[in-house]
Amino acid sequence: MRLEEGALVTSAIRLVRALKCGGMGSVWLAEHLSLHTSVVVKFMASELARSPESVRRFSREAAMAAQVRSPYVVSMLDHGVADGMPYIVMEHLEGEDLGVRLARLGRLPPGEVDEIVRQLACALSSVHARGIVHRDIKPANVFLCRSEPAGQDIFVKLLDFGIAKSQRYKIDNATTDAGAVLGTPWYMSPEQLAGSKVQLDARADLWAVGVLVFEALTGRRPFSADTLGEQILLVHIGETPSLGEPALDAWFAKACARAPEDRFASASELTAQLSAALRGAVLAPPPPAEPAKPFADTVVQAASTVGGAPRAVGRPRPARVPLLVAMGAAIVGASVAAGVLGTTSHPEAPPPRVELPLPTTAAAFVAVPDPPASASMAPPPATASVAAKIRPHPRVTPSVTPSARTPPRSRDDDIE
Repeated sequence: MRLEEGALVTSAIRLVRALKCGGMGSVWLAEHLSLHTSVVVKFMASELARSPESVRRFSREAAMAAQVRSPYVVSMLDHGVADGMPYIVMEHLEGEDLGVRLARLGRLPPGEVDEIVRQLACALSSVHARGIVHRDIKPANVFLCRSEPAGQDIFVKLLDFGIAKSQRYKIDNATTDAGAVLGTPWYMSPEQLAGSKVQLDARADLWAVGVLVFEALTGRRPFSADTLGEQILLVHIGETPSLGEPALDAWFAKACARAPEDRFASASELTAQLSAALRGAVLAPPPPAEPAKPFADTVVQAASTVGGAPRAVGRPRPARVPLLVAMGAAIVGASVAAGVLGTTSHPEAPPPRVELPLPTTAAAFVAVPDPPASASMAPPPATASVAAKIRPHPRVTPSVTPSARTPPRSRDDDIE
């Protein structure tokens, strides 16, 4: 079908205007003619529609989200194929995602972070109860609705089940190649970054929540490197940054423990302990930081980072190189030279803060341009100084040693 204003997707859904377009798909605001309401329609690019694997993953996004009955998860209304072009129909949300808010404000007050995580935990509790692992928890997938229930300043919706996986039901789970890395590296747990063959569980999502909380409180990510290989090393054996508040440091250490069995057992436990840690917390102002850059969805290959940035999705895949050789011979040497791992003579020197140059794709749902947010969505008055003084802990003994494995392979079928 021809995607243009006024085009009919079905007899009841008419396109209004494009919200975002990219090489891998597009998102449109549409009108539901029978219900007289606005909806959002996401289309897969026609080139990708020729790949059965891409179509299965696209359809799985709707099927996974439809399995979860929660007011904190975006509602999937329909999905199908129009003239060979797969589409998903979702509810229309007004507001902004957490990534946009952090880019605009830098960081958030502890009380606002607590409320966002409390509602996100409600969404994850419903998701995990269905045996589903989201695998892509990050600020861009946490939507802060403008049209909240009366008396609430924030209402959270969890988005994008494009790479979610069911542990209990066979919802057309796509087969992931051995060593494949699916997700956004800045928020991925050690086991997810390693492309482990061990089945991921809910604790991988809880790690991502820990990273999200750190970023929301401080305006910066706790683990951030300039290549995927260095990111893997930082997450596995790098120094753990400090929030400057003992209770919060203890919470973060448990939320982002490198061994899954050492993390919180559930989303409800994680948020209960966070509320206790945030109670009365006063964080010192951080040093000036550069404005946050747009967040990226990535599916990349670790071997391609040796000697450079991750290759763009869609290019020919290089020959496989053992991950231990690639990381040990090239990345480790470069990382030590750059100070990423620190030295024994300077245990207190913080690692350089660098950005990960990853290919950018669109989130599964985008904010609709609207008039300025109402007063209820404005950040609450600052009752305490909310920021972070990032101090690395003394050098820690590596808890995970990267093992030889086939490097992750890129997947070319995420929606952009």
